[in-house]
Amino acid sequence: MWTVKLPFGLTASADTDIWTELAGSLGDMGTLVPILVSLAAAGQTNLTASLVIGGVYNIIAGCMFKIPICVQPMKAIAAIALTTKMTSNQIGAAGFTTSAVVFILCATRLLTPIYRLCPLPLIRGIQLGTGLSLVNKGVTAVLSSTGKFPVTSLSFWTDNWLVALVCFSGVVVMYPVKRLNFTAVVLTAYCLVVALVQVGVNGANGGWKPVGPGFSERFFMWQNLTGNDFRVGFLNAGLGQIPLTLLNSVLATSKLADDLFPDKPRPVASISAVGLFVGLMNLIGVWFGSMPWCLGSGGLAGQYRFGARTHLSVLFLGVFKIVLGLVFGNALLPIIQAFPASVMGVMLVIAGVELASCMRDLTVTDPKKLNSSSHGFMVAFVGGSVVVASGNDGIGFLVASITAFILWVHEVDEDLREVNGNHERIPSDAEAPVVVERKTLFRAVSERLVAHVRYCFRKDDV
Repeated sequence: MWTVKLPFGLTASADTDIWTELAGSLGDMGTLVPILVSLAAAGQTNLTASLVIGGVYNIIAGCMFKIPICVQPMKAIAAIALTTKMTSNQIGAAGFTTSAVVFILCATRLLTPIYRLCPLPLIRGIQLGTGLSLVNKGVTAVLSSTGKFPVTSLSFWTDNWLVALVCFSGVVVMYPVKRLNFTAVVLTAYCLVVALVQVGVNGANGGWKPVGPGFSERFFMWQNLTGNDFRVGFLNAGLGQIPLTLLNSVLATSKLADDLFPDKPRPVASISAVGLFVGLMNLIGVWFGSMPWCLGSGGLAGQYRFGARTHLSVLFLGVFKIVLGLVFGNALLPIIQAFPASVMGVMLVIAGVELASCMRDLTVTDPKKLNSSSHGFMVAFVGGSVVVASGNDGIGFLVASITAFILWVHEVDEDLREVNGNHERIPSDAEAPVVVERKTLFRAVSERLVAHVRYCFRKDDV
């Protein structure tokens, strides 16, 4: 068996399918492209800086975790920024403050106890909600593309629900294929060809400037973030992003890595390592005009579904982003804008389905444990449904937590009744008198909560 040594102590062996990794590296394009294009087109981020710095983060993440862990935009910040017309500096300040909070939690070693305090169904609920949200956005993109263009335009024939249906059918046909799954490559190639033709048609009418180097002095321009930028960015967007980052980017991503790679030593991507990486990302990049980045469980699920199994996929993607950013830069914007939304929507749907399907492992185990409940499926479903309905991971997490706690108290009450019933059946003619101490429900719940909190705050790391 051959093994090739790569830079930074990485290796590629005969078990590594280079073409499959290359195909998988495009699995999260449906999430990245719409956000990046929207912010760049509105002048709210520097496309060159975002591509280059995002590519660097991809490479670092691949070297650090050695799995196809994905670097994605901070979605809540991007959504709020687009609707409220935030400036580039305010967006950068929102990303900086969000990462700073995560970094502080890591530095104070509070992130691991927070993870342990969360029962598995709560994490599964966030994954379900995020997955269904991606499906919803994908379907919306497909439906919005239909009838959007005049019959005489190229986009009318290349970007509609019928094209999406054909692409989706092709992905489903290849869905069981674990290796040599090139559907992401085919879909991306289709998008690129259509975009180039569309841009060429527009260029004939003087609608497109020639492609030139994106390596300009603006890439090195230091972003002077003011106190007002930090105030507006944190209050308007950062506060809403923090729950999403903690729950989806850190907790759900770490758990998903364990789920997708059961043969690797646990934890595959520890909570502390993921949190530290996310915490450091935007403390640096936003000062150069890049949009805020984080890790994403949806991106990891998408890359895995389209064939990625090792760090090589994100290394490919990182190098690709850097080359695009330095060589073409902002001149790429018209091309990316011309990508068929229907095809991007299909990729979003597939990534969402893969992420949401993680809750299939919720089964009845030991109902006596706080973090393993017989009502796990219901808790996860409630959490996921509220995430989709509210569009907020924090609200979904809160509602699911209340649901889990109430159902768990019922389980404790059932156990207590069983114990008390056994005590009542002690024979009266026993040789020695038996003193039975009856616990109240409040005391039983309190004791188990204290025991669980002590377990969560034990010193060993995960």
